[in-house]
Amino acid sequence: MSFSAFKAPAMCAATRSALWLTASLFNTMIDEAPEELRGVKQLLTGGEALSVTHIRRALRQLPGTQLINGYGPTETTTFACCYPIPADLSESLRSIPIGRPIGNTRVYVLNRQMKPVPVGVPGELYIGGAGVARGYLNRPELTAEKFIPDPFSDRPDARLYKTGDLVRYLPDGTIEFLGRRDQQVKIRGFRIEPGEIETVLGQYGALREALVLVHENERAEKSLVAYVVPGQGQNVTAAQMRQHLKVHLPEYMIPADFIVLESLPLTPNGKLDRQALPTPESARRTVGENYVAPKLMIHHQLIAIWEELLNRQPIGITDNFFHVGGHSLLAARLVGRIEQIFGKKIALSTLFAGPTIEQLAQAIQQRIDADEGSSRAAIIAVQTGKAGQRPFFFLHGDYMGGAFYCFTLARGLGTEQPFYALEPYKFNGLRVPPTIKEIAAAHLEAMRAIQPEGPYLLGGFCNGGLMAYEMASLLRAAGQTIDMLLLIDPASPPHSTLRMAYTRICSMLGIGEDTQIDWQLRLRHIYKYLR
Repeated sequence: MSFSAFKAPAMCAATRSALWLTASLFNTMIDEAPEELRGVKQLLTGGEALSVTHIRRALRQLPGTQLINGYGPTETTTFACCYPIPADLSESLRSIPIGRPIGNTRVYVLNRQMKPVPVGVPGELYIGGAGVARGYLNRPELTAEKFIPDPFSDRPDARLYKTGDLVRYLPDGTIEFLGRRDQQVKIRGFRIEPGEIETVLGQYGALREALVLVHENERAEKSLVAYVVPGQGQNVTAAQMRQHLKVHLPEYMIPADFIVLESLPLTPNGKLDRQALPTPESARRTVGENYVAPKLMIHHQLIAIWEELLNRQPIGITDNFFHVGGHSLLAARLVGRIEQIFGKKIALSTLFAGPTIEQLAQAIQQRIDADEGSSRAAIIAVQTGKAGQRPFFFLHGDYMGGAFYCFTLARGLGTEQPFYALEPYKFNGLRVPPTIKEIAAAHLEAMRAIQPEGPYLLGGFCNGGLMAYEMASLLRAAGQTIDMLLLIDPASPPHSTLRMAYTRICSMLGIGEDTQIDWQLRLRHIYKYLR
């Protein structure tokens, strides 16, 4: 599946010989649109530690592309080390090496006494050479701390940059990144000091304690989590703390999650017990006081997408995408999913302008309404499921309720099962209704756009069951196979076509020919039952 949201980063990859992507964007494209990278001869990625899982996936999906891990702090202008990743990457590898120094660059792995360490022993990485910057603008003290004279060079003006990165030499001479000597972390390419965030949180008068940690989920995505302990008698909310931080810190330093605790857990020795801290996933399962439940079918569809991307439940229709863990890369993935599910392209600016489910649904619905006359047989992806799994197509037959029950039905089949709901045929504007066979043919056209060939899994409820049966008949006549036809309480009309019964029903009920008959029949039935 090709998503327009990722075409700009790829820049027509087939015509490019080399491409650089930050590690976060690389992971996103390998997850969402790897086909956009096919044809690139050299694909360089870096900016933070690479995900071994995504590298292995890229090696499988991009044969013929040379992957390169590019390492280099901003202070060294460009790359300092590179590692061409072999296609036969060792199965025992736990991290991707940063490789060897590039031309005109010197690197040293030193201990605290500024002595080189043996192979396999951790030390701090120092970088020298033509790429080392002059220093930090208007920050002489920090410049003197980080840019030091090179004790290994004969040139008196030679300097080394003290990276703060812990590394070690591997037996083959390449360098492996191990972590940081300080508490600095990198998230989506941004350098972040959690202690700086803790200091700003400590200035918020309602808090007694604050701890900021980095959380990495199963997709190798990193985010900041703030654990806070309110002062006695104080009540704090995530919105209040987020607003306080935004006054003092840039957006990328605002934690994705704020977890309020009565106290920070400690070990018997009085040290912080990190294992006892609740994970963001477990904390997200509680419904907040500002939670607003979905009201429309499109709300349910969008919430399902958000829950998948953000790994968060529950999500309300007034929650702000960027306040519940969303960021620019996830925003691009969200736009791609919306295009996949709804067949409508929306600009990233639309999401930034209206970052809630409610606002996003309104924007999408406006696009749908604008195109309403283009197709009378609509189909909705209730659950995209697992790639390669045969989809189940279901005619819900619900004019009034918007097929809300389809979401429960789909989840009952398991999250890996793709589930598509076929909406009732649109009669509006037709003075003479089509035959059931004509309606079935229109539904088949929409269905086969998703699955061109059988075997098919097909089902329907009430009048949708009748339509599913007719569709199955047409498929068999066309030489297609139906593995399953599920009919739930199917309707059994006395006429073979709607046209034959149309005039009689309109006359009996006194309704116009441009009205959807099903609505009137249901309302009349309910009225008689209640009376």
